[in-house]
Amino acid sequence: MKLTALVFLTICLQLSAKTQGQNVSVNVKNTPLEKVLNTFRKQSGYDFWFDSQLLSKGNNVNLSLQNMPVEKALDACFAGQPFEYEVVDKTIIIREKKVVREKATPLPVDFTITGKITDAGGIPLVGATVVLKGSNKGTAADAAGHFSLHIPDNTGVLVITFIGYETMEIPVPRSGKLEVVLQLKDKKIDEIVVVGYGSQKKANLTSAVNTVKMDDIAANRPTSTTGTLLQGIVPGLQITSGTGEPGGGFTFNIRGTTSINGGGPLILVDNIPFNGPMNMINPNDIETVTVLKDAGAAAIYGARAAFGVILITSKKGAKNGKIKFDYSNNFTFSTPSSIPKKASPLATVQAYKDMGYGAYWTGQNVDKWLQFLNDYNADPSKYPQGYTMDAGLRYQLAESDVIGQLFDRSGKQQMHDLAISGGSDKTAYRISLGTVNEDGIMVTNADSYKRYNLKSYFSADVTKWLTTQLDVGYYSSTKSDPNSSWLWNTASNSPSYVPLADTMTINGILYPTGTPKNLLLNAVPTKDRLNDIRLLGKVIAKPVKDLTITGEYLYDNLREIYTSYNKSFDYADISEFVRKTTVPVNNAAYYNFNQMDERRTMNIYANYLRSFGKHNFTLMAGYNQDQFHRESINVNKTQMISADLPSISTAVGDLTAGDAFSEWSVMGFFGRLNYDYKGKYLFEINGRADGSSKFPENHRWGYFPSASVGWRVSEENFMQRLKPVLSELKLRASYGEVGNQDIDPYKFMDAMSPYLTGWLANSTRPTTLTAPGLVSPNFTWETVRTLNLGMNTELFANRLSVSVDWYRRQTLNMLTSAIQLPAVLGTGAPLQNAANLQSQGYEIVIGWKDKIGDLEYQISGNLYDFRSKITKFDNNKAGSLSTYYVGSDFNEIWGYTTDRLYQSSDFNNGVIKGGIPGQIRNGSSIVTPNPGDVLYKDRDGNGVISNGQNTLADHGDLSIIGNNRLALQYGINGAVGYKNWSFSFVLAGVGKRDLWLSNNLTFPYNYEFGTIYANQLDYWTPNNPDAHFARIYAKAAGNSAVNKLVQSRYLTNAAYLRVKSIGLSYGLPRELLQKAGFSRLQVFFSGENLFTFSKFPKGLDPTSTADKGYGISYPMMRMFSFGLNASF
Repeated sequence: MKLTALVFLTICLQLSAKTQGQNVSVNVKNTPLEKVLNTFRKQSGYDFWFDSQLLSKGNNVNLSLQNMPVEKALDACFAGQPFEYEVVDKTIIIREKKVVREKATPLPVDFTITGKITDAGGIPLVGATVVLKGSNKGTAADAAGHFSLHIPDNTGVLVITFIGYETMEIPVPRSGKLEVVLQLKDKKIDEIVVVGYGSQKKANLTSAVNTVKMDDIAANRPTSTTGTLLQGIVPGLQITSGTGEPGGGFTFNIRGTTSINGGGPLILVDNIPFNGPMNMINPNDIETVTVLKDAGAAAIYGARAAFGVILITSKKGAKNGKIKFDYSNNFTFSTPSSIPKKASPLATVQAYKDMGYGAYWTGQNVDKWLQFLNDYNADPSKYPQGYTMDAGLRYQLAESDVIGQLFDRSGKQQMHDLAISGGSDKTAYRISLGTVNEDGIMVTNADSYKRYNLKSYFSADVTKWLTTQLDVGYYSSTKSDPNSSWLWNTASNSPSYVPLADTMTINGILYPTGTPKNLLLNAVPTKDRLNDIRLLGKVIAKPVKDLTITGEYLYDNLREIYTSYNKSFDYADISEFVRKTTVPVNNAAYYNFNQMDERRTMNIYANYLRSFGKHNFTLMAGYNQDQFHRESINVNKTQMISADLPSISTAVGDLTAGDAFSEWSVMGFFGRLNYDYKGKYLFEINGRADGSSKFPENHRWGYFPSASVGWRVSEENFMQRLKPVLSELKLRASYGEVGNQDIDPYKFMDAMSPYLTGWLANSTRPTTLTAPGLVSPNFTWETVRTLNLGMNTELFANRLSVSVDWYRRQTLNMLTSAIQLPAVLGTGAPLQNAANLQSQGYEIVIGWKDKIGDLEYQISGNLYDFRSKITKFDNNKAGSLSTYYVGSDFNEIWGYTTDRLYQSSDFNNGVIKGGIPGQIRNGSSIVTPNPGDVLYKDRDGNGVISNGQNTLADHGDLSIIGNNRLALQYGINGAVGYKNWSFSFVLAGVGKRDLWLSNNLTFPYNYEFGTIYANQLDYWTPNNPDAHFARIYAKAAGNSAVNKLVQSRYLTNAAYLRVKSIGLSYGLPRELLQKAGFSRLQVFFSGENLFTFSKFPKGLDPTSTADKGYGISYPMMRMFSFGLNASF
């Protein structure tokens, strides 16, 4: 906050300061004019407008100036040049010098041309020039875009120019009337995109590649993780989080299911694999994120690119740049996005009665309890303590908020980032420091996450042909977790009438109550500490023209220390009102886990560029070596002496310990050839040969080629007449293979493991060896083949952009147990390459951007969908539905089709009427339905509801009722800018997804004496026959379990739309900032995860991937943030 105050104080003090001219210094010899002007721009803060092709006509510059005002420096620079300049505010416009002919004989004026010059959107282009080619006759358009030009006759060619737009040459119209529409120059043609071991012009890409500039999406958002920022931005990139707790991680998936064995994309930072979790990376240190989605782009990474590749490019300093400071902060307040509301005590106890209970499990009479509750609701003062005693039993009456008691008013987070960058003519540097301090919503200081990032980059030209670079990164994080998973379950399972007093007296002794809040405050949190040191050295040599040789070496050391202590203490049970102990004292244990990951990576590769006329070639070849080593040790010791000093040395009980070691390495040779003809016809081939230690000796090498082609149709001569409408049209196709080595490194080894048995009668614990399972010496790579067809087009002067991709991907030779072996063998089948998978999907991105006066706006939407099917699976000859089978749609849900609920009218004297299924086989048990139970459709017509043999041949009454696939994933993002104001938003969602959920929030009384929520009171009774939920039972088994079989009635619609982010920012005016010495100062307010529209039960989050309960644990967060971004 001190820096924030300093910034605003500086501005206030400078409001009346006199404007000072900026001085520049330069010492150059025989240097291109454009390079000199760029030096002036960096030193002075002025913007320069010029046409690079125009400046190429100028002469090289020799200048030696020290601390000279910029206008005098420009006069010296343009001496003898065919150019002139004009200073408009803080912008310098450079034009070709007007030619003044001495003693020129004026041409007769016989013809007048009038017209209007606009852009493609109809906006007048003020100052656009119209010149008669080959003469000194010219004019400029006025504020309305109109012009009038007098020329000798109606012949000749008019040249129309405007900065930033394509020049047009038009024959003089005989009518004398002219309407001119100029097209913006396509800057995207020269936009550079990072690809594997290099970069390419975006216009020349022929594969499925998406690039995001981090500053475009991160500037005003209160998040410390890259995963959050990318959600909804890149089509085909699925990013999910299992929790909203501080420091929660993300999982990344590119284009859906690739293998039945799972796996995630290869993540590289500056061309080197990243060793730690991605939420350790500071988004403010990232320049771009590039996603390689098809084999045409990813094959260069061979064995590790089966699940796609994410390339992260770090920010770096720039040569010839004056020192620059960038500072940003944000302060965030967070609240749960959705918290379930429990049924009132009266509704809860009434449900006990509806289930048939006469007494609660601790003895309370249900009818008496209902009477007490009715009296209390009518007059709470009758029972001021919120409960009453009867026959020695306590009847709770007051409603309590068990879940809400766990929360602080809000969670808090603050982030600070400072970066210093600059450089000289031979050096460049950038140093950054970032901090994140996040406190969660729970009523404890132990619910927190802290992260520190330190990153430095330095580059130096040793000679004209040799450059060295050093990149050092340090990441440190500490996550404190109050064992919240079981606390959330306790809070969820507790009824709404439990007392929430902090203490309770039992037998004259005061105890803390066993509320979730007290259990939380008395527990010892777990701590998870990560420290990562990343050293990357780089040497770039250019020994001859057009040849660049790059050498890279990385050392990465990641250490994790995890500690926990299950402290025991006495408390008063809030259900039974007796003293209990959280855990037996002699089992109180301290646990410590230490793990170290070391990675050593080396890359050597060369790029050679050459052009022959209109034929352009780029050849790249290289070698990669990657070594990974992991070792860990874990120690557990019971019977702590003191809860205040949890450690191994302060425990006196049993000590158990273990350790583990693993390592693997990959060696690869790779290459790429790019060719284009006139920038129209594009061709690329990639190849890589990889050897991995994870496979048997004779199957360690794999070969992964790819090829792609592109055609820029818009550059053909026959398309030029469409240029005013169709700015760009490119067709592309790619096909290739990548490998998957994401398996355990020792699957091919038949190792025996030592095992400590239980205690024997003589107080000994012998050590034994476990017999190894069967292994195969023949398994090898999973291979992924991808065909990708794509189109990119831009219309209406690049205002409208459309990108479409379609792909078909085959995953061959997936590892699985090959055959079913007899049970008497005593072990499972070895791994074999015995399964195949095919996926097919599409991606569509549509964007629109425009500018109307001072108003700029843009909006973009993306849509992605896919399907995956098993095409081979050798380990299921019987066609069991419990595992994969040939033809199965990945993530399909088999279940019963629900007809309705049984009604009393379906029975005569307790016997079900004829024609209605009267028996349900649930596994080996047979259940007879009652009124209010679920009536399933008898699809096979045998009068019994069952799953048959649970096979494809005999699946009884089962059918496919849904699919858990995230179908029709979409994102919408946009921005509006007006002068110094800007507004942005990001929406994300899923159009179709089915989920089968069976937990406390989806079914009332999911277990005996469980919890009932306010949205679960619509259950069947004789007086409520049209209820949503089936009849409720006292026991979880029998009819209750049958009513909760996987079925269509209670299949959850998991489609959703989430307002991910809304931001509003204001940038202070440039003239005010210059007085204060700032180049940028922006303040902002934003919100994250503001609204979610879905049919999910309240309290569950459709985006969560939590294994148990889908969000019933730590809720997802709604965040509000304010902060600033400053540069000086």
